[in-house]
Amino acid sequence: MALDVNEIRQTVNKIYRKNQVGGYLDTATYNRYAEKAQLAYFQKRIKAFESTREVTQDVQSLKTQVFLPAVKTDRIGAVVAQPSDFWEVDSITTSAGYSQDGSQKSTRVQVTEMTDMDFDFAASSEAFKPNSMFPVFKIFGGNIIVLPEDTDEIGLSYIKYPTPPEWVGTVSGSRETYDSANSTQFTVPDDGFDEIVDMILVDLGVSTRDEMVTGYGIQAQDVDGK
Repeated sequence: MALDVNEIRQTVNKIYRKNQVGGYLDTATYNRYAEKAQLAYFQKRIKAFESTREVTQDVQSLKTQVFLPAVKTDRIGAVVAQPSDFWEVDSITTSAGYSQDGSQKSTRVQVTEMTDMDFDFAASSEAFKPNSMFPVFKIFGGNIIVLPEDTDEIGLSYIKYPTPPEWVGTVSGSRETYDSANSTQFTVPDDGFDEIVDMILVDLGVSTRDEMVTGYGIQAQDVDGK
């Protein structure tokens, strides 16, 4: 299960008040730091993914796959627009045709990522020019550029940006009540509780340690807006 946005806020608020002598953490500030902490949490794991290419359970929750059209333009290569929530490539495949026993068949082949320099060299090379069985790609300007140029679609497996957590409340008098139906929960799994709380507290200027955070988890309840 994912972390509860209200439980995290209650825990952070309790420690924050204790350390700031009655200071109150308003909703806008909490939401801003909650989003920042979640991004930092996944950035740490994405960095490990970039090194090992191993999809951990944390990253798996952000993994998705789509089939996208590739469009030939006046640029080198076929152009595929990145999805709006695109963060990191996992893998790319495309369709390739081949002949076998006198009949035409097709298969999915892996598209290899290249640096800008290697991609441009391959595009201009006769000896190493990419073809449908050995396609390549590069990331450039919010697009995925693919060779050979007659590529018309790709299967993109990618890591998406997590949906920002948001604590939403209704106000009555001086009291703000948690609205679970309209709030957005963390994407971070339950075992990230201490790490998320600690990162938010550090951003708030509260010096803490993991062992200090442990044990502060409390039942979800209304936030006193006074």
